[in-house]
Amino acid sequence: MATQTLSSNSEHDSALNEKTKQVPTAETAEGPNVTFHKFETSAKRITTARGNITLTWDPLTEDEAEKFIKTSPTRDNRQNFAKSRFRVLVVQYANLKYLYDHSAVLAAAKSKGWITKGFETYMKNNTTGSAVQEVGDSLNFMAQSPHDDKFPFFSLCLSSHHDTGYENTPDWTALIFLGPSNPKAHNKLDLAELKDMLTREPYPNDFTPPLSPDLMILPVALLRWQVDNITAGIAKLKRDIGKADEDMLNSHRVDMKYLRRIKLQLFELRRRQGMLHQRYVFSKELGANLERAFEKLKKRAGGEPEEPPVEYSELLKEAVESQKFNLETLKYDIKTMPERIEAQQTMMDGQTGILIARNSDSAAEEARRDSASMKTIAIVTLVFLPGTFVAAIFSMSMFQWLPDNEDSSSSNDAKQSGDDFKILSDWFWLYWAVTVPLTLIILVVWYIWYKWSNNKYKEKREKELDEEVKIE
Repeated sequence: MATQTLSSNSEHDSALNEKTKQVPTAETAEGPNVTFHKFETSAKRITTARGNITLTWDPLTEDEAEKFIKTSPTRDNRQNFAKSRFRVLVVQYANLKYLYDHSAVLAAAKSKGWITKGFETYMKNNTTGSAVQEVGDSLNFMAQSPHDDKFPFFSLCLSSHHDTGYENTPDWTALIFLGPSNPKAHNKLDLAELKDMLTREPYPNDFTPPLSPDLMILPVALLRWQVDNITAGIAKLKRDIGKADEDMLNSHRVDMKYLRRIKLQLFELRRRQGMLHQRYVFSKELGANLERAFEKLKKRAGGEPEEPPVEYSELLKEAVESQKFNLETLKYDIKTMPERIEAQQTMMDGQTGILIARNSDSAAEEARRDSASMKTIAIVTLVFLPGTFVAAIFSMSMFQWLPDNEDSSSSNDAKQSGDDFKILSDWFWLYWAVTVPLTLIILVVWYIWYKWSNNKYKEKREKELDEEVKIE
């Protein structure tokens, strides 16, 4: 089956770059750092050019963007711009806090049927998802990606317009909002990437009457871009989870610094896994709603009862089915990655418990050493305290250790001459007779008290453990 490919030449690229440099930005005229670009073509132009289309983004100011929406271009057969016209307006922000902060443009889009109330709800509530909506004769396809992750943000409202006399060959408009894009990032989403997506995605030529060409290739291209980014993100996350496994298994030293690093690493892995899962669910819903949109377009084309049934473009259907298959192949990884991260978290918690136990054991050992030192000091004190006490008592003036009948003068003479002088008193034995038993009594009483208190604590602890076992 033949296909028509969107492409552009180098002259158009240089023209785009030259015009983009002249676009007003937030630091000049347009306020919150936003750019507006438009693009127009038609199914006839694509067919006439043998599938090649000059895809050039024309820069606009905010006022020009509002006028672009409000003003319907003249139908011109000579310019192959009479029916099945495609008009696209891209609004890109450098900061998502200014998202949808352009009331004039949004009011014009609402009045001209570029956006619906459903899409307004998406904008107001920052809703993530996609939907197909029919409003009168118009078919609307809307999608809004998550905006609170590290993937590029986009939202889209694609609408058909059935003017009088052109009900069977409607025009299509697309209002696209893009978030900030890092030129160095591998998953960037900007004008150049959008252009590349459309030129790389084959434009179908299998729209057979009464089915008219449409612009559903745009959300299909966004779906492919999203699935490619999810696939790359999951592959990188799997590698990082494997590195974390090796790091934890081969680590020879576990300390608090190491555990803090692992904790932050696991948090980052879990956060990335959550973002990928969110995008995965969003992409699955986007693919399902694209198929719903195809069915609605098929039913709208209808046809006479005697005519063969109308079939929607097989190329677009196959493109969506291909992306749904790719998402299905990622299902196993999406399911198992949280379990692997949880296993790492459990291992880290175990290592943390072991480290805490080691620190507690070290603290207990230090406390034991301190306790042993204090016990030694206490025992030494108990040994020497009775002797000191008795010596202090015996040294009091109420005790007279020298005989009263001895003449002091003769004693002094004897002391001076050294005759019959006693260095050790005859009562010295009395000191030991009192001190030794008293010391032994104190040590025995202390030992009995220590053993009694220790046994009482053990009994209390065993009773508490028995009660805990009964409760369990």
